[in-house]
Amino acid sequence: LNTDWGEHHAALSRLAVRQTLMVNQLVDMEWKFGVTVGTSEIQKVGNIFLQLKLVVRRGNSTENVYMELTLPQFYNFLHEMERAKASMECFS
Repeated sequence: LNTDWGEHHAALSRLAVRQTLMVNQLVDMEWKFGVTVGTSEIQKVGNIFLQLKLVVRRGNSTENVYMELTLPQFYNFLHEMERAKASMECFS
């Protein structure tokens, strides 16, 4: 078993990652950019935000996932998506 694992470790790892990533597949994404122009909290006026709608395939159905992010949160999210893309390209 140990010998087989050593010989097939890379292929098995790629297969496991591919199957894990296919559990929830991003099908589509819509986004809106906004600026807060009125609020009861003066420090929030002028804040930039993004509203995202992600369409995720889960098995045979799709689900809409909604998110509202500040600009720094969006840049962090974008960075994580770029890291995920790079990881997937490594295993394909």
